[in-house]
Amino acid sequence: MARPDNARIAEVFDATAPQYDRQIGFSERRLLGNPRRWAIGHASGRVLEIAVGTG
Repeated sequence: MARPDNARIAEVFDATAPQYDRQIGFSERRLLGNPRRWAIGHASGRVLEIAVGTG
């Protein structure tokens, strides 16, 4: 089996990103909604937010 090239990988990720964002968004709201709101409400000073996603 041939390995896909970077352009093909990017094409697949670009095609699936909107669906992934919808699915993960639902899960994040259900699982992280209140803790995330709490953490943001307590943040002060210099804060570095690190995120991973389809951006």
